[in-house]
Amino acid sequence: MVSMIEKIKRHAVLILVTALICSALLLTAAAKNSVERASSDSLESVPIDPGEEMDPEVQESIAQMELEQREAAEKYIHSEEDVQYYAYLNLDSADEALKPVILAARKQIIYRHTWVADGLSAYILDVDGSVESRVPEFSEIFPADWEPPIGDLVMDESKFEE
Repeated sequence: MVSMIEKIKRHAVLILVTALICSALLLTAAAKNSVERASSDSLESVPIDPGEEMDPEVQESIAQMELEQREAAEKYIHSEEDVQYYAYLNLDSADEALKPVILAARKQIIYRHTWVADGLSAYILDVDGSVESRVPEFSEIFPADWEPPIGDLVMDESKFEE
């Protein structure tokens, strides 16, 4: 008989694997959207092969954005009240200096939940393989003006060691 702790560990692993897959898919989709937006001024779309390595300039841009968000979070976000305050500010009308703070706060909220990119589907399975629940799409649980975060997801596997 499988203990409750083992069931919880298996569920947590399934959720984390799902999150990692979604993160990889979102990173690919975000890179594609960035390139398509950048080229939309010239009215031509640039196709990206999902198996293709990400452009080093895009990687550098993402790394810079993540650094700005980390620094902003350290400077401005010190409590749950701060997270809630900044996350729900209007990103479009915010001062440029405040945008990394808003995105950092949103990222903290977004990564508290299990979700998949819009248009994808995922399920949490029980130990016996039966569907326990459907994982909601991003747009089902977050405000319409929020976008899925891009960048690397770092998982602390030490929490699952015995």
